[in-house]
Amino acid sequence: MNRMVAVRSLEKLGCEVVVATNGLHALESFIADLGFDLVLMDVQMPVMDGIEATRRIRLAENGASHVPVIALTALDFPETRRRCVAAGMDGFAPKPLGFNTFKMLLSEYAGGAALQSASSVPEVGLAIEPPTVAPLVF
Repeated sequence: MNRMVAVRSLEKLGCEVVVATNGLHALESFIADLGFDLVLMDVQMPVMDGIEATRRIRLAENGASHVPVIALTALDFPETRRRCVAAGMDGFAPKPLGFNTFKMLLSEYAGGAALQSASSVPEVGLAIEPPTVAPLVF
């Protein structure tokens, strides 16, 4: 249910969303170079957790352009935040996340290029292009 709400929120904001079912799938999607502008990474996932997936994403970047990775987790503890930062994550968003949180994350971490308002959510003076892809990893 959380994934469906997140995907709908991001789509309303004009994002093309790629959903990975586990950390390994997230890593493989990133390595496939689908043109991601932002990665929203769940910390706890099967097969490979979000922290390890982020470490490997940072290795795969190998000095190329830096794609922001934001940790999504219900475990809002200082130790979790430290582990996320150490893995190379750029931000941290505790669950549950609402529409406004996604809007803020896109604005802050995708350089504002990720916002395209839905008709039901008017934005005054906002004329920015949506991202090619804003992946969601849950």
